[in-house]
Amino acid sequence: QAVDDAYGKLTDAERTHIAGVMFFGNPVFNPDQNVVDEGTYDSNLSGVLIKFFGEHPSEVARKWAPSVRSWCTRGDPICNYSRVNLARCTKISALCPHLHYVQLGWTGKAAQWSADRLKRQPALKATRLN
Repeated sequence: QAVDDAYGKLTDAERTHIAGVMFFGNPVFNPDQNVVDEGTYDSNLSGVLIKFFGEHPSEVARKWAPSVRSWCTRGDPICNYSRVNLARCTKISALCPHLHYVQLGWTGKAAQWSADRLKRQPALKATRLN
């Protein structure tokens, strides 16, 4: 959520300098942003902070969507909140999907996506400081 909050405060000019932003298990996950959403999430469930505290769902403007990805996996009570998901994670926390993005392969997919984005960025020009 810290990354989502920080990204939301950037100006358009600042965002042009960012190759890519990735969220994992975002508590303000918006299942209605299929242009940025990745994973096996339940499209009927949103983030826990939306349900409990009335936070606004994460929203990425269409023009910035190519540089943002938000991963959520089915059963993760943080980004796909339901009482059942929360109870399942409370009883056997080691099996909680929120703790297993690496094992599920999402971080590897995110790394590949990020590397592909970086390859398409214009080369940086070296400047000499006097």
